Amino acid sequence: MALDAAPHNFQLKLCLLHTYLCLGAPAAALETYRSCDVKQIQQESFSYLALPALSQIGHLNDVLTY
Repeated sequence: MALDAAPHNFQLKLCLLHTYLCLGAPAAALETYRSCDVKQIQQESFSYLALPALSQIGHLNDVLTY
């Protein structure tokens, strides 16, 4: 897997997160979201991608407790 070869590649993680959300795989998306290890102001910039999709499939509380 490409992520194994480049574990700190943020663009790859972002693409993978989007793919998981499109496929309706919330557990994998949440794991990828957490692995990005976003900090403070980045959280507000980055969360707009994950929050709407995760809330639609019933996993908003998992993100909010992170």
